[in-house]
Amino acid sequence: MPKPNERKRPTGTLIRNSVGHIIWSRDLDALLGRYPDRAIAQILNCSAMSVARRRYRLKIPAFRPEMNWTGPMLDLLSDIPDREVARLFGISLLAVRAKRYRLGLPQTRFSVPS
Repeated sequence: MPKPNERKRPTGTLIRNSVGHIIWSRDLDALLGRYPDRAIAQILNCSAMSVARRRYRLKIPAFRPEMNWTGPMLDLLSDIPDREVARLFGISLLAVRAKRYRLGLPQTRFSVPS
């Protein structure tokens, strides 16, 4: 996925009302849920909360990238603590714990020396 500053701006003109609020078009609405709110906000030069509020009003779920777990990554789930797996692969601890839970793997009870 390209970085936010590498994305092309939406087609059409960005229109703001007299107070400076974005007037959302279909093109802008089409971005919601396809990219993180923060990235869309950066492109539109507005707050992430404004984007999230619009997405919520339209009942569009938040962007959630799917993690592609490889065989070696899955092997580590049973070998080292979740926190270490998260650090090694740059993913959240919650994502690691959720994957372990979905696979029915027990939690590791040992810690990594610091």
